[in-house]
Amino acid sequence: MSIRYLRGLIVKRPYVDLILSGAKVWELRRTYTRIRGTIALICDRAVVGLVDLIDVFKMGVDDLIEHVDKHCVPPDELYRYAGGRGELYVWVLARPRRLSKPIYFDFPRGAQVWVRLPREVVDRVVREICGE
Repeated sequence: MSIRYLRGLIVKRPYVDLILSGAKVWELRRTYTRIRGTIALICDRAVVGLVDLIDVFKMGVDDLIEHVDKHCVPPDELYRYAGGRGELYVWVLARPRRLSKPIYFDFPRGAQVWVRLPREVVDRVVREICGE
């Protein structure tokens, strides 16, 4: 596997664990992203796994209530997160891969959604996934 760079998506618990188990296939966000392909999942300042981001689309918050099985967010928390917005973006996820142990690293304190992983962290992730 040859990966030159890798972006990491910051996801809190319990949602990162639900993604990595395959139970959560929709990540809900307030913003659109053009990023597609394999991304790292970051939780508690560590890369904990990889997942493929395959699509992004908008959906009404009321309609999202009918798809709790895909995003795993309880209705009260969903409305709180939406903060009065009528729609959220659905980031469609596939092929989750959990690392055998987290890879901790430092990144800017202001990062809230995306982190570009340092080369040495990318190399460690690739070795872990490829079993090298």
